[in-house]
Amino acid sequence: MLFCASARVRTTDGRRKWASLSIQGAIVGTKDGQKASQELDHKFVPKKKEFDTRQNEVAQLQDQYNKGGTVMAEDKRNQLAATSTRKRSASSATCRMPKKT
Repeated sequence: MLFCASARVRTTDGRRKWASLSIQGAIVGTKDGQKASQELDHKFVPKKKEFDTRQNEVAQLQDQYNKGGTVMAEDKRNQLAATSTRKRSASSATCRMPKKT
């Protein structure tokens, strides 16, 4: 995520000047910001990996369903659709942001 701020100011001689600031860069550029960024990475990288794994599983199930949907037995097709829906729901439920304590 990139946060920026900009402002237009008028100088004493009447000219207009623009100033812009990359807030994210300013925060991460400090030692405290770098430490906070590392802590967030440490906390959320495992969840992202878990999410990506589940997302790949769902994509594979959908691919199986799409490729074999016309020649596959109806019960197998329904089973794949239900499994895909269940995994998709589980992925979105486990990837919510944790509550602050």
